[in-house]
Amino acid sequence: MRLTIKTGEKVKTQIGGLLIEVLNREVGDDFGMSVEVYPEDDPSNQLLRFDCFHDDPHYHVPPSAPGQLNIDKEKYGDGLDWAIEQIRNNVVSLVDRAGFPEISQKLNQNDFRRDWQKIKMACESAPEPSVEKTVELTEEQLKQIRGEE
Repeated sequence: MRLTIKTGEKVKTQIGGLLIEVLNREVGDDFGMSVEVYPEDDPSNQLLRFDCFHDDPHYHVPPSAPGQLNIDKEKYGDGLDWAIEQIRNNVVSLVDRAGFPEISQKLNQNDFRRDWQKIKMACESAPEPSVEKTVELTEEQLKQIRGEE
């Protein structure tokens, strides 16, 4: 299966020792904001990702784990407000749950409660998708990504 992915330029902000990057994405026929969380000192090590898509909002804890955790679309819509709320109130426990206790121990949840608006402002300024790539996926890979196996 050919899957076309379009991405916008990332907008970055820092809060309490974490780098948060947001970008608009189109994956196949679905679209929405992705919120990616990294340690401030290691931007190649993604800790969490929230894919706040219109049709299939979900998140990954950690992003390297097979499958996705669904965000209740009926309750939260595309999930962007829910994702920001999770970072605001639960990012320390989510980073720990993702398997990074050495990082979570250095974080103070109060920093995120105080500065969470930075994420909202980054999302509001994120440009529309402009870069396109196509990937080939087998049905098995697609099922694994969706957590259907």
